[in-house]
Amino acid sequence: MIFPGGLLPEDVLLSYELKMFTTAAHTYTFYTRHQSCSIISQEDDTNLKWNEKMVTRAQGFSSSHPSGIARHRRYKRHPVCHTAVKTIQCCHSLKITMLAVLCLIFCSLSSASATFVHPGLLHTSSDLARVRRHVLANEAPWNGSWVLLSQHTRNSNYVPRNTSFINRGTVGQQNYPLLYIDLAYAYTFSVSWAVTGNVSHAKAAGRILDAWSSSLQLINGTSDKYLASGIYGYAFAQSAELLRSYDGWTGLQQFQKMLLEVFYPMNKAFLDHHNGQDVYHYWANWDLCNTASMMAVGILTDNQTMFDYAYNYFLNGEGMGTLHNTLWKVYDVDDGMCQLQESGRDQGHSQLDLALLQSIAQMAFNQGRDLFSANDNLILKGAEYFSKYNLGYDVPYTPYLSVDYNQSIISQDSRGPNPRPIWTLLYQHYAVYKGLPCRWTTQFAQLGQPEGGGLDLGGGGGNYDQLGYGTLMYTLSQEDVEEYRREHPLGDVTESTITSYHAGTTAQGSASGL
Repeated sequence: MIFPGGLLPEDVLLSYELKMFTTAAHTYTFYTRHQSCSIISQEDDTNLKWNEKMVTRAQGFSSSHPSGIARHRRYKRHPVCHTAVKTIQCCHSLKITMLAVLCLIFCSLSSASATFVHPGLLHTSSDLARVRRHVLANEAPWNGSWVLLSQHTRNSNYVPRNTSFINRGTVGQQNYPLLYIDLAYAYTFSVSWAVTGNVSHAKAAGRILDAWSSSLQLINGTSDKYLASGIYGYAFAQSAELLRSYDGWTGLQQFQKMLLEVFYPMNKAFLDHHNGQDVYHYWANWDLCNTASMMAVGILTDNQTMFDYAYNYFLNGEGMGTLHNTLWKVYDVDDGMCQLQESGRDQGHSQLDLALLQSIAQMAFNQGRDLFSANDNLILKGAEYFSKYNLGYDVPYTPYLSVDYNQSIISQDSRGPNPRPIWTLLYQHYAVYKGLPCRWTTQFAQLGQPEGGGLDLGGGGGNYDQLGYGTLMYTLSQEDVEEYRREHPLGDVTESTITSYHAGTTAQGSASGL
């Protein structure tokens, strides 16, 4: 049955099936899902032909998935609100009933309708107070990471290399290292000021942020420009969030304006349109970095609508960088493991996925929403899978097929015990704070201690894709754990859930020691 155009009646707001038909082997159900309005448009022959084409693709694909759930879901643009509204669910011997969400509410929301915690991106005021205590006491392991960070703040007269445009991807014109090196310095200076109160470091951080916010007008290049808008947008926002409480910095509004005019439009455009490509064309990290940037900008600018969009996209969006597509195949081994979308590509990008996943989860956690726990600690399962494989052990692998990829085996490219500076947060959150079994994550995290940042690692841009210094910023002593649990009572933070989970099986982890 096709529901004609118009408002959804109340009795079908929560669950409405628009169309279904059956082939010899599969039952396919088609739904309309709204993000910005409550109107459903009339189906036409063009849409039906397009639907059947997608079903044909899904039929040939589903045999590689033991769960029987094909991974092709597609959008069409809604004629009224122009948002992505068409979702195809293909499943074997199962009809998935999705929630039809009345999102007229979102259209009328104030862009700043809620109070955000500040600072509240990767670090809160209580986090900084904890770090300050350990640094002043010169305690290990915090002091090892602090020494690494401090060597980059010795020159408080650092001169930024700002420019009016950043190019990433165009041969002969790329200049994006100017930005990622400056933002790395801005972060070290802003952290140093937040920990020590050294005003010269606050001024140095402010000078970098002001230089860029007064000059940067454009990010261009090949499609890689969307990697720049995502990775550098979320990273740059961290420094401004730390510095916003410094009375001597008057550039916050100008910096917010730059993020809103240069970075955010690109974040939104990519998540909505994926550079004109199929929604499954790009690897997970493209969606993830732009989601991270949008969430960070939303918090920094007190924009609830922006934050909610990023948060909801991460949980229930369609691109490869949503939680359920990045971590798509769960195995009931070793207390639960999950294959990553880029596991068959290479291990470097798989580790980048985890860096971005944890950053998104940490920012949401500091605003009272627990993405770390989403879908039975799915991020931890991905970390365990990656860690075990890169420690030299075998892991299960399911061939991965999608619109553009055919990965029949797990990749050994970049395999090895080479941790990026991201693992302290994963270990401390899951093993120390929540007391969950993290056998492989624990071992992998130990290899990277103490964690530095891109300025310590040097080399290419990949080493700057995460801010680092996790040993300093996230390590919890036993006393810290008790305090942290008082601030964030276990089970008290709003646990995030996925509306529908599309691949793999649910692992039932057993409680065992580390």
